[in-house]
Amino acid sequence: MSLSELISPLIGRWLLAWYFLSQGWALANDWNHTVLDMTVRGLPLAPLLLALALIVMLLGSLSLILGYQA
Repeated sequence: MSLSELISPLIGRWLLAWYFLSQGWALANDWNHTVLDMTVRGLPLAPLLLALALIVMLLGSLSLILGYQA
């Protein structure tokens, strides 16, 4: 295997993780507006669902960074 075949998947996983972490950061920083938007759209228990979504985004990003089950 060449060096580019080893590095490309790593960089790709890091870029995907960066995207999910940045989106999670944006949602967490604007918590009240996000919860309000979810409530207006009819989602029950919006704060709980948002917290769950942020946890999944964080764990998924860590999984991508570490290469676990990638």
